[in-house]
Amino acid sequence: RPNELSQVVLQFHLQEKAPYLNELIAWALGIGFSSPLFEEVREKKGLSYSVGAAFEKNKQNYNLVMHAAVNASKTFSFLRSCKKVINEACKELSDFNYERAVNNVVNDLEYLYESRMSYLEYQADNLFSLGRPLEVEEEIKKVKSISKEMVQQTIAQLLHQPYAIVAVGKYDKKIILTL
Repeated sequence: RPNELSQVVLQFHLQEKAPYLNELIAWALGIGFSSPLFEEVREKKGLSYSVGAAFEKNKQNYNLVMHAAVNASKTFSFLRSCKKVINEACKELSDFNYERAVNNVVNDLEYLYESRMSYLEYQADNLFSLGRPLEVEEEIKKVKSISKEMVQQTIAQLLHQPYAIVAVGKYDKKIILTL
């Protein structure tokens, strides 16, 4: 349907096959209302009401996705804001954002014990992707063993590799390609 919004996605293929490290990156950059991406895009610049990030995984790929619904004229500003958030995290990932990321990933794992269905889905996913179930306590230890420096170093690699931009709706192709 015609409207002035563009759905914009900036996607990074994550080279490191370390799901918890990559999940921490997604949380540290853009998942949640207190994330740097949300703060920059929605709170400071007012570019979008709907903005966030996600970590996607399957057998072959791990991806970081930053997304927003923006007015067509603000598409480029959203993409520049994504790069700004990444660049700032490369230089200095705050203790708050690192600890928020660790706590959320650990909470997600601990929540598995609260819901039988969530636990079964988690273990079924592990059986299909890894060929074996995982011990939740061991996975929590893995998350907590990932240092802030490791997260920051991996974030620093993001802009030095190819990424994809997908936009649906009204936008200027020439402007997006200059990112």
